[in-house]
Parts: sequence; C-alpha cells; structure tokens
Amino acid sequence: MASKEKGAEAAPKAKSKRKTDKFGFQVGSKSAQVAAQYAGKGATQAEVKKKFGRTFHNVLSIAKTRGHAVSTKVEKNGNRTRKRYFLKPKKVA
Repeated sequence: MASKEKGAEAAPKAKSKRKTDKFGFQVGSKSAQVAAQYAGKGATQAEVKKKFGRTFHNVLSIAKTRGHAVSTKVEKNGNRTRKRYFLKPKKVA
C-alpha cells in the first residue's frame, strides 16, 4: 500500500454536467417529475402512486434538506383524511 505524502492535496472534483431542475433533481428523472407534481397544485401519496406506480417519500425529504419548503394540507373526504403535499422552491437571494 502506498502512503500519502504529508501536505499532498486531493485533486478537485469535477462538476457534474447533468442538468438539474429548480429542486436539484436531474431533468427528466422520475424524481424530477414527482417534484413537479408536488410543486404544481400539490399531490397526495395516492395520486403519486397512481401515476408512477409507487410512492416517492424520499423526494420530499431530499427537497427539504436542500432548503425548499414542504407544506401539507389535510383534506377530509367523509371519514377519510388525506394529506396533500406542496413543494415550493427556495428563494435565491
């Protein structure tokens, strides 16, 4: 095994050339499409599952850690309640 010399610095990482949307997801990916659905008029997990075949819990948590606003609204339909999630991009100064 080769040992690193003291004071040697690692080469800087190259920036990715992939295009990203306003939430930081790769353009055209399912995550970007789900984020766009949440950003529009909002969406429930059931609506996302119906359109994409599964729920994307990670999209909301990733967007939140990136500084975007995630809000919810509880909708009542008879005895059932559903949460509608909304995603708003962070404000750039």
